[in-house]
Amino acid sequence: MPTVTAKDMHKLSDTTIKSAKPKLSDYRLTDGNGLTVIVRKNGNKHWQFRYHVYDDGKRKERIYSLGEYPNLSISQAREEHARLRSMLADGKDIQILKRKQKLSLVDKVPTFAEIAQELKEVKERKGQLDDVSWKNELAKFEKLYTPYLKDMNLKNISAEELLSILDPHSDKREQQKDGLTREKKFKKNKKLRNRGRKVDFSVRDDLINLLQIKEYRRDHLIEYLHVIQDSKGHINEIYMNALASLLGISQTEVYEVATFYHHFDIIKSVETAPPALTIRVCDSVSCELKNANELANTLESYYKGTVRIQKVPCIGRCQEAPAAVVKFNPIDKADFKKIKTAVDKKKFEPDIPKYNTLENYIIKGGYSLLEKLKKGEITKESVLVELENSNLRGLGGAGFPSGKKWRILIEQESPRLLAVNIDEGEPGTFKDRHYLESDPHRFIEGMLIAAEVVGIDKIYVYLRDEYAAVRKILTDELALIEKKFNKDIPPIELRRGAGAYICGEESAMIESIEGKKGMPRLRPPFVAQIGLFGRPTLAHNMETLYWVRDIIENGSEWFTSYGRNGRKGLRSFSVSGRVKKPGVHLAPAGITVQELIDEYAGGMEEGHKFYAYFPGGASGGILPASMNNIPLDFDTLNEYGCFIGSAAIVILSDKDKVAQAASTTMGFFLHESCGKCTPCRVGTSKATEMMKEKKWNVPLLKELSECMSDASICGLGQAASNPLKSVIKYFPNEPETSKS
Repeated sequence: MPTVTAKDMHKLSDTTIKSAKPKLSDYRLTDGNGLTVIVRKNGNKHWQFRYHVYDDGKRKERIYSLGEYPNLSISQAREEHARLRSMLADGKDIQILKRKQKLSLVDKVPTFAEIAQELKEVKERKGQLDDVSWKNELAKFEKLYTPYLKDMNLKNISAEELLSILDPHSDKREQQKDGLTREKKFKKNKKLRNRGRKVDFSVRDDLINLLQIKEYRRDHLIEYLHVIQDSKGHINEIYMNALASLLGISQTEVYEVATFYHHFDIIKSVETAPPALTIRVCDSVSCELKNANELANTLESYYKGTVRIQKVPCIGRCQEAPAAVVKFNPIDKADFKKIKTAVDKKKFEPDIPKYNTLENYIIKGGYSLLEKLKKGEITKESVLVELENSNLRGLGGAGFPSGKKWRILIEQESPRLLAVNIDEGEPGTFKDRHYLESDPHRFIEGMLIAAEVVGIDKIYVYLRDEYAAVRKILTDELALIEKKFNKDIPPIELRRGAGAYICGEESAMIESIEGKKGMPRLRPPFVAQIGLFGRPTLAHNMETLYWVRDIIENGSEWFTSYGRNGRKGLRSFSVSGRVKKPGVHLAPAGITVQELIDEYAGGMEEGHKFYAYFPGGASGGILPASMNNIPLDFDTLNEYGCFIGSAAIVILSDKDKVAQAASTTMGFFLHESCGKCTPCRVGTSKATEMMKEKKWNVPLLKELSECMSDASICGLGQAASNPLKSVIKYFPNEPETSKS
């Protein structure tokens, strides 16, 4: 017997609707989530879907008419309501789709010839058959168009087919008449063309074949750009023009998005294409310590332009420094020999690590918790209480209490969306990749539990583009999950990032999922209120969801039983740099860096003495080894001008220079600044320039760093100067200084 929830008890029934009597004015009966029956003064009853959209940050109500009751039954209304909610979750304008639907609602769609004949009969009735202009038009139709379209119904005639009439046959027959080719006709007709450079129709046809899709979506722009980049090795502007034509947007819009992301190589039609193969060599702090720059220079000297060598800021493999990527194939502890071997053998795809498959995960009790939740054997409220009691916080860096975030979303209007952040671009961080390459279903189940408790209509997973192996794993396993649960879970879309660190910021990630430049939004409103496609959005880091199942199954007391120095819980520390055992180390919250090095990381490398450490990745500041007894957790580092962030710990030794490490990180932030706000855009540029000087102008650098921290829009600009401040405060003797 199916479980009846409190929510179900408030749903409408036929008895309730039939017994509703008319009043002096119209009134509503509510079925839930915006589905209502309007009882009119005259006694008629009408189904409506009431929802909200956000225009320029303003909340506006819209009403979608479904049909009359009882002609449209309760089950039919709910089915249509679910379909409309799903469309809203996809960012579609259901009012526009309704207008299109009205145009297509005919029982028998006539053919082109039938419509032409009907028009002829109308003209005959009106006595207009002798009109000279009409005769000319009719002759043109019968000669040029009717032979090609006569058997096609109007519903199935596409713009592509209309254009195909002009090519190749019309080019041959019409060019003699007016000298216009298909392209020239397209250019001449303002209704057919979009503004900008002309569209190359052969390229457009090639792109259609390349994409192999029926419905083009604006929010999939970045996905389409990936297809072009992967196929061609670059993106020629003529393909961007063609893509703009297919999407019905301006060429400028496509160009701005494509050039925003580092992984898209844009060239002009007259430019020489770059080498087909690209090797990316990481030059972030951890890799810089392991001579990555020398490796890049050696590769550049050897290949001499036949292979493109790019220095890139972090590829999420800091524990295997120096790291490189040959197209999509990551090379750990990279050297010239390993990279050359991969190139010679054309080994461009990643090896897929052994991971806990769906079959094995289920054998060990996987998804049983989700099943119990769906069946009502455990309540959503009990899940929320355990989550709150565990004090699980956002593990992407922000540290917002997860239980509180879920409750905020539950209070928002549906449809609600879930955006999972796996962009993991912070130099020094690789924990998310580690868990996804070993136990992906623990994350997936946590994600689906969150969706069930909060009432999520659609899930979007935003994955760092460098993680090609993870992309293959998630693509395969999510397909299996959707097959297993059929329609009992929300639709899930996996989206690729494109090399933009800023998209780790939740609102920038949301902009990117919508197919735009990944630029942070001003707040308020917050994404929990107005997020993806203007809908309330639950934004979570992957690791946060990874722990949900364990916490609910084992109880919050299990999670809080771990901890040191007055802190509670577990933390996944990404440890790299001058230690014997770099990697992801699961340790108690509140552990000190010295304990982490000694107990988990195998101690310092031979010949190296602990000198300094980044407690929270590139943006978390830098502390001296003398401050090795500070508990590592949220809020414990604030008084020292640092923070733990995503718990990326980079260890420096007495053979390293903190000032150089700080300069490298500032160069990273310059490279990754989206440019939206002046303090960040100009501040990172000026600071990088000044930190390269032999002598530092400390007073001016202090002033500049404060301006960046106080006035930048998002966390990138606000935190970019933390390493700089740390050098000035804790390592004053490292840089030579000059007076302002």
